[in-house]
Amino acid sequence: MVRYERRYGYLFGGLGAGNTDGEWSDREHRAVPTLADYYLVTGKAEYLERAVAGARASFGLMHMPPNYEFNITMQPNDVSVPRGTVGYSPENILHGGDWDGFSGFNWGGGGAATAAAYLEILFGGAHVVLGGGEERPRAVGIDGVTATAALSRSTLTVTVQNALEAYGTASGGRALRVTARCAEPCAVKTVRLNGVTHGGQTAATLAAGLPTTV
Repeated sequence: MVRYERRYGYLFGGLGAGNTDGEWSDREHRAVPTLADYYLVTGKAEYLERAVAGARASFGLMHMPPNYEFNITMQPNDVSVPRGTVGYSPENILHGGDWDGFSGFNWGGGGAATAAAYLEILFGGAHVVLGGGEERPRAVGIDGVTATAALSRSTLTVTVQNALEAYGTASGGRALRVTARCAEPCAVKTVRLNGVTHGGQTAATLAAGLPTTV
């Protein structure tokens, strides 16, 4: 993935046709299932992190006030913007010039929502990678959260926070499932998640996930 600047705003993108065609942030969501599945096969956190970035980049093109302010997407009343007042997002931007490329719902907001749902089903709102070549636990925030993890003997401590808190817009009380990948024999017996202790853990219970709120 690459970063680019469009006047005052920036997005992360570059997967798919964006590498060779004349547009930016093009259908990032199409690569999300492949990257997530490759993480499941290899256990390497890098691929899950790239999958999450791809899903987020797809939502980054939505028609909403912050994107108008930073000139990332067009104003909703522009003649080339369909359904501009309902958050409809383009397939990409700067497609062949200084305009947004709208096509079908599946290649825009629909594909982004599907990719996000796929990640939530597999990994919940946050996921911790144990092993897979990592020297220490590696936490991946997925559903609008930041996450950290530390392992001390058989206790895994995980902290998950709403990423919107930094902007003062977090409402609080949102339910979230936090999962972890731990190969057998799993060294983790206890998880301390946002201050709540969950004992009797196994690789299976960690994969199924534990509840918290942010």
